[in-house]
Amino acid sequence: MNSSLDHFLRTNIEPNADEKTRAQRAVDDKTLEISEIGSAMDHLNAALWTLYERRARLCTELEQLKSVLSPIRRVPPDLVGEIFLLLRPSLGPREEGTPIPWALALVCRSWRETALGISRLWSVLDMANFLRPAVIRRGPRGSVIHHRRKVHDEGDNNVFTPEITAEQHAEEDEGFHLEDVADRLQTCLARSRNHGLAICVRDNPTRPPAFALLLEALIKEAFRWESLILLSPPHDLCQRLMAIKHQFGRLRRLSYDWGNTLTATWDYNVFSPERAPNLVEFDVEYLRTTPAGFQHLPVSWSNLKRLREIQCEIAPQERIAVYRQLTNLVFLHFDISPHFLLDDTALSFPNLRVGWFHFMTGLTVFRTRRGSPAPHFSPASICPCSKNW
Repeated sequence: MNSSLDHFLRTNIEPNADEKTRAQRAVDDKTLEISEIGSAMDHLNAALWTLYERRARLCTELEQLKSVLSPIRRVPPDLVGEIFLLLRPSLGPREEGTPIPWALALVCRSWRETALGISRLWSVLDMANFLRPAVIRRGPRGSVIHHRRKVHDEGDNNVFTPEITAEQHAEEDEGFHLEDVADRLQTCLARSRNHGLAICVRDNPTRPPAFALLLEALIKEAFRWESLILLSPPHDLCQRLMAIKHQFGRLRRLSYDWGNTLTATWDYNVFSPERAPNLVEFDVEYLRTTPAGFQHLPVSWSNLKRLREIQCEIAPQERIAVYRQLTNLVFLHFDISPHFLLDDTALSFPNLRVGWFHFMTGLTVFRTRRGSPAPHFSPASICPCSKNW
């Protein structure tokens, strides 16, 4: 600051011509100095951003170089495939669908080749996963981006997108969904090749056309079914399955989960021993009534190796009649319902290796026939091979 001009900063006195000249020269000097400092700062900022960009590029290259030393590169492809199989989607009422096969195939080329080479990875088909609507791409503020057909006006060169009604929106979405469902299912069927299929069918489909499309495609592959889970299946599904003339020769596991639905209209002959001769695993959940009784279900009980009975309300004599036929049973899963009924009849499972019993929390007294004391469950009283428990 020019000391000769200090007193003007504290007063309103007008400077003379010589003082104005000195003040103007001081303003020009400060302006030039500020400009020079700004230029120097810009130069430093440019150099700093250059360093930032260089550091970011080096960090990226470092991560890429580290991937060269990643332990996953030392894992043989066949072992990678075994790990992939551990991530195989699960089926059942409490399992969430997972896009694992698709996600694995998008990681890298070698993983894609490995995933595509494992037919078992693509053989789990849960209809609920296919019926879920496809993900809709959204704009920056959450607005839905629709790809509409462009219309050209012959009178000019403008291109515009026509307005469509809500019904047209719904029709387009349904059409896209049907194409997506068919494409994904056919892709899984092709990639699973001739491997046996594990299928889960759920009731109350939200999109009947897509459900029918999936069902017809799967029925064409019924000769490949190895595992079938039916969650409250509708009666029209039973009629469609009964119309199949050939056997379900590869079917080894069958699961019924009735939930809160009635079962009187279901024809259990759909998977009778004549139609499914190789059935060795049978799961039944929440069974409350059958037209002919539990023991008369068309199941070859003596051929079963695994049985799961979950929360079923079955008369004691029916349950005992069935359990006496389980001579080849290896695995027994028994989940007792609040309405459990059983007498003191001794049961023997000569080949049993694993027994899993679940007694409901808070259930202290079991209801038995004629009010007799509840039976005491112990390995020795149920299975002579108590050493295996």
